[in-house]
Amino acid sequence: CVYSLEDNETIRQAIKVYQAGNPNVVVEYEVGMEDKSITYEDAIKQLNVKILSDNAPDIIVLDGMSISTYVEKGLLLDISGYQQEILGESGILENVSNFYDTGKETYVMAAKFELPILIMEDESVVKELNNLTDLKELTLETQQQLTDSQVLGLYTAQEVIDTCMLTAGNNILTEDSISEEALREMLTDAKDIYDSELTTLTETDIAYHMDDMKYDQSMYLNPIGSVLNIIVDVSKISLNKMSCFQMEFNTVNSMKPIKENSGYQFGLGEDEGLFFPTCILGICEGTNMEAEAVAFMKCLFSDSVQAVELGDGFSVCESVLENHYNKGMDEVDDFLGAASCVDPDTLGIFVLEIYGPDAEASKAFDTYVHQLSMPFY
Repeated sequence: CVYSLEDNETIRQAIKVYQAGNPNVVVEYEVGMEDKSITYEDAIKQLNVKILSDNAPDIIVLDGMSISTYVEKGLLLDISGYQQEILGESGILENVSNFYDTGKETYVMAAKFELPILIMEDESVVKELNNLTDLKELTLETQQQLTDSQVLGLYTAQEVIDTCMLTAGNNILTEDSISEEALREMLTDAKDIYDSELTTLTETDIAYHMDDMKYDQSMYLNPIGSVLNIIVDVSKISLNKMSCFQMEFNTVNSMKPIKENSGYQFGLGEDEGLFFPTCILGICEGTNMEAEAVAFMKCLFSDSVQAVELGDGFSVCESVLENHYNKGMDEVDDFLGAASCVDPDTLGIFVLEIYGPDAEASKAFDTYVHQLSMPFY
């Protein structure tokens, strides 16, 4: 049995591939919060009851959970002796996959990761941005010069908080504590940003936005929507979480030909090296399906599973990353897709053609991800 708090598409893909190769093994997938009425706290309590009653799942996807709690209570198997079997000949980003390093044992491995990305209409401002307070000051200064657009394109307090947490969260939260001082600083900056963002918005603007969110949240804090907003002059800067090549990274790299001075960077200056490990797996101590659990993890890290982009993170497998780089280098003139939005000035539909990244962008990405050192989970 595989357990996760929320539904995970990569896990479902791995189950599909594993089941096809092992038809005699039935893989059950339990999602703790599949019923929307179940709270996070209730789901954790129910999982802990299963574990204590010797009915634990064989594999736990630990996204959103306290890894240290399960490690300290001896509930996870040390898989350091299985890593070579799990990975086979595949090279991985060890700095990402083995983010939870105890120094000796290995209890969890991350199969995917996400990155914070700052997208700008004018890339020269990047030199001025090192932390959330710098972003706030730039937002306030820039907003004073605008009459009919926003700086960050944020409409609600929740959107502002979610954006601020992408860069300040690592200072606020640890697995075991909350820094009250860092939280106060973040909330102060968030309040100033929120007030500034409301300057050019009407109640009708906010109502339209909230209606859009009811039907389609795919562009919420998403690089695709942010790039489109910057191109049609709805906003000037955006701080997002980036999860894939196909639409997100490629969309950002397709902005430059239209907005000549535009640019991006991963995280703010003080957060260089920050990343969000996802699809974090551990095997429960005492499972009677240990060999099968290891084989499932091997399947999860295989190219056949990792090569499928499902919007839940970049692959940690070197070969999969290399394939994306090569696509950008070898097929840079090939049309990969399009994204569109309404241009508020013309009320017509603006269409952005999306192409693969060039060699320079791919090399910069590869260099950056090999230096990631600040996991936030």
